[in-house]
Amino acid sequence: MSVPAGYRDPLGSRRVEETFWARGETPAIPVGLGFLARIASGLFGLGLFVRRLAYRAGLKRSVRLDCPVISVGNLTAGGTGKTPCVAWVTALLQEAGARPTVLTRGYRGGDEAALLTRGGVGTSGVPVIVNPDRKAG
Repeated sequence: MSVPAGYRDPLGSRRVEETFWARGETPAIPVGLGFLARIASGLFGLGLFVRRLAYRAGLKRSVRLDCPVISVGNLTAGGTGKTPCVAWVTALLQEAGARPTVLTRGYRGGDEAALLTRGGVGTSGVPVIVNPDRKAG
């Protein structure tokens, strides 16, 4: 993929052609940091493996609900745009005539619920429920 001549990156700090990525290079990562990242990645993979085994062995169970569920989330911490995505999906569902409810586990004080309520979701007739237990919520 070629970059148009003179195109600037979003920060406007330098031309894209001058960046590592545009030249097909990768920036040097300090040896210790790469090693720690590999260890963290291995531990994370091991955790996923154990979790999958727990489901297969019946130690953990999936729960079937009597209503459709749309899950917006991932394993990363904050800052990935989940809350705005929930607001957008909720608005789309309302426009389609559905009656959505937003359920959040209220991670670390419930900032998400406050943002959704202030962002218009809670004030437009959509309930915003905060409950650490997904099934009970």
